[in-house]
Amino acid sequence: MPAPGPAPERLPRTLGLWSSVALVIGITIGSGIFRSPAGIAQKVPSPTLMLALWVVGGLVTLCGALSLADYRTKLEVSWPRLRIFDSELLVEATEPLVVGTEVTIRARIDLAGLDPSEVDIQAVVGRVADDDELRDPVTVPMTEDGIGAFAARVKLPRPGAIGYTVRVLPKHGLLATPAELARVVLA
Repeated sequence: MPAPGPAPERLPRTLGLWSSVALVIGITIGSGIFRSPAGIAQKVPSPTLMLALWVVGGLVTLCGALSLADYRTKLEVSWPRLRIFDSELLVEATEPLVVGTEVTIRARIDLAGLDPSEVDIQAVVGRVADDDELRDPVTVPMTEDGIGAFAARVKLPRPGAIGYTVRVLPKHGLLATPAELARVVLA
């Protein structure tokens, strides 16, 4: 009986860029090849044109996959360094605050190398519950108001104790929802 040697090394369970691209291409071809050719073949006059359309569709899908992979890589590097330094709610009205009174919410944010178009910066205003959580929140997008500064004008949505926060979410046209990547930064 041979002497037991060192345990074999396990392969890392990770997907790199090219493995991910190959996986997306395989899934796209695998699912698309069975679902759509018959319908397209009826509408396209020649097999050559049908094949060309199929190749163009594959290239468009590949470009989208590469774009999203690039964005996610950039997010992995930048997101841990993204910071909301401070936020403030400014009231310009001199009369008592009532529902519909317009206020300004401002924040200073370091996007850590991300462009403002790559994130969704939001002011969230809501009723403050007994547990200090925001209830029935209203979300308003914030716009750039100088270098690292963002602002939003908000009409007070409800009577009573109102609270607010500022949050930053990922934004990319190919994400199904901003929550897809499970990333959010709160003030």
